[in-house]
Amino acid sequence: MNSDLIAVVARGLEKVAAKEIRALGGGIGKTREDRGRVVFAGPDDAVYRANLHLRTVERILVPGGPAFEAKTAIQFSAVVRELPWENWIPRGVGVRIAATVRGCDLYHTGLIGEAMREALVYRGLSGEEAEESAPTIDVRGTGNVWTVCADASGGSLHRRGYRKATAKAPLRETLAAALLLRCGWTGDRPFLDPMCGSGTLVAEAASIATERPPGLDRSFGFETFPNLDVDVWRDVVGRARLRHEERLRQPLPEIVGADSAKGSVRAARSNLGRAGLGDVATILERRIQDTPPATGEPGLVVVNPPYGRRIAAGRDADSARGEWTAWGRVLRERLPGWALHALSPEKELATAAGATGRPLLRTSNGGIPVALVELA
Repeated sequence: MNSDLIAVVARGLEKVAAKEIRALGGGIGKTREDRGRVVFAGPDDAVYRANLHLRTVERILVPGGPAFEAKTAIQFSAVVRELPWENWIPRGVGVRIAATVRGCDLYHTGLIGEAMREALVYRGLSGEEAEESAPTIDVRGTGNVWTVCADASGGSLHRRGYRKATAKAPLRETLAAALLLRCGWTGDRPFLDPMCGSGTLVAEAASIATERPPGLDRSFGFETFPNLDVDVWRDVVGRARLRHEERLRQPLPEIVGADSAKGSVRAARSNLGRAGLGDVATILERRIQDTPPATGEPGLVVVNPPYGRRIAAGRDADSARGEWTAWGRVLRERLPGWALHALSPEKELATAAGATGRPLLRTSNGGIPVALVELA
């Protein structure tokens, strides 16, 4: 019997995430997108596979029951106390309540949290408050319609475990993966990030190319669920690890990151080593203007150029446009036939670099609206 799950994603990445979810297969089919969330259904192991394999998703939530309408705390409590929280919350363990409300008569998050804790006590569970690492119940109210879910991920899924060293304004891992997937990256051609910073795009490109599950070296919230099927979970991990090891023995494309800053180069190499991908990708200390002419098969470039806080203080708009024009020209001239993509915060900079057509996606990075553009 299939059960509904909810994938929480960054706004603008819903379509990329939905496509990735459908690609999981194994009984996972239709998806429905809704403002930072993708709803899907799957068999019992879907929650395990989704957490382990999905690259573009921040969290996986397990709904406690169908969405319901409630305008008062009494109405809200009457529903949530009948849900089987003992399936997901261990007895004697404190719980964190994360509530977001928009356009509801019941808007006080304190009352919502109190109603949830009373419901847990009613089910024979602890209603005590707990730290962020504790089991979490996600409550979302929109226009008096509510969903209440157990958080099956624990910490955000962008935390892969490999990025300890960082450069300025590092790219979130889930966003990096989304950019790559939207550009069609599968690991079937060369890849270059000529301004790689701490190497997030390079690490995610190498991870996709080797079919390394992003959650391979971390723990998940569902591992504390009383209804966890340990044998099924071990089988899911074992099969994923075996596939990754098999892919490592097969021919792989050249995957390269480059940066002019010594600190960024050190950070990128360190992060790739922690991810077990140090032999899969190469990090070079090199300025983008020193990118050599390409030889051999055309590949893919995805770059997150400096903008916002990453641009040196005192640099004006004309200077920034000039730099984007310069590096865009270098890439077009040195890498003919390559697919060139950049993450841009504004149309003027994208145009300066040579962007054409409509953006492939729009989202935000570090609170700055950005678009993924293709360079002619």
